[in-house]
Amino acid sequence: KTARELWLMTLAYLLIMQAILLPAIALWPDLNIIGQQLKPIVLMAKILKSVLFRELIGALDQYPDYYALQAFFKGGNFCGAAAAVLMGTGLVARERESQTIEFLLSRPVTPSRILFAKFSVAAIAVTAPIYLVAWSGVPLSHWIVDKPLSFSATTVAATHCSIFVISILSLTTLCSVVFRLQAHAAAAAG
Repeated sequence: KTARELWLMTLAYLLIMQAILLPAIALWPDLNIIGQQLKPIVLMAKILKSVLFRELIGALDQYPDYYALQAFFKGGNFCGAAAAVLMGTGLVARERESQTIEFLLSRPVTPSRILFAKFSVAAIAVTAPIYLVAWSGVPLSHWIVDKPLSFSATTVAATHCSIFVISILSLTTLCSVVFRLQAHAAAAAG
C-alpha cells in the first residue's frame, strides 16, 4: 500500500533531480571559464580567510568537485530532504487522517513491523533516485562534456547523501507517529 502511495512522488522526485543535473553538466564548460576568470577573487578570499567562498569558487576548477556540488548538494540534499519530509510525514499521520490506522492495527502484525515496512518502502523511495541520478551522471559527463567520473567515488558520495536523507526521513517519520495530522507532522519536521 505504501509503495502504491509513494511511486508517483518518487517518480516526480527522480525526474526533478535529473532535470536539475542535466543543465548543470551542460553548463560546465562555461562555468569553468568563469571560474578561471575568478582566480584573482580566489586569491583575495585566501587573504580574507573566507573558506566557504574559496571552496565554492575552487569547485569550479575541477569537474568531479563541481559534479558533486551539483548532484549531491543541490540534487540530493535539497530535493532529497524535501522528498523525505513529504514522504515521511504521511507514513502514519495519513493513516490516522483517512481513518485506516485501526484497520492496519487490527491485523495480526505488530505495530513495529507495520512501521518498519512503511519506513523501508519510504527509505527506498528517497534513496533510489539519488543513486540512479548520480550513476546517470557518469556516462552523461563523458558524453556531454567529455569528463570522466569515477563510478565508485560517485557511489560512495551517493551513499553519504542517502544517509543524510534517511536521517531526515527518520525525523519526519517520528513526527508522523507523534502528531495526529500530516500538516502538524510536516510543520514540526520543517
